[in-house]
Amino acid sequence: MKIIIIIILYCLIFTGCNENTVNNEKQFDYSIDQKLSCFCPRAGVPVKLFVSADTIADAIIIPDKSRLPRNEWNRYRTIKGLFDEIAKWDTSKYTVNVSFDPEYQYPAYIYVNPKPIIINDTIIHVIADGDFSYSTSNYVEFE
Repeated sequence: MKIIIIIILYCLIFTGCNENTVNNEKQFDYSIDQKLSCFCPRAGVPVKLFVSADTIADAIIIPDKSRLPRNEWNRYRTIKGLFDEIAKWDTSKYTVNVSFDPEYQYPAYIYVNPKPIIINDTIIHVIADGDFSYSTSNYVEFE
């Protein structure tokens, strides 16, 4: 019994059990930093996404190193998700601007904004606060 207690104490003291950090990066395929700019919660706050099998497996809010609540993960995109995001917008109805990371060629910046609705050369409707963007950087592949 003493040996089990010693092992548990050793693990707690020397390996750490900090809930606010990712302990084993080897379980992930890659990480990226991402900011979502929109009329939404946490707009502009950088988040580090940890991706495994093209699925967000963990997310850390960079400024305070706390975990992003799981119910907010769906707003962020993996690299494949960024390409899917680009493909889903009809450019006749939306302005879509994209720039790519020069080294890894993933979408580093995506900006989407609804175009005004024009009928007979007259602007009928403009959607306010309908634009959003993804800024993605710091791709790190894990071995």
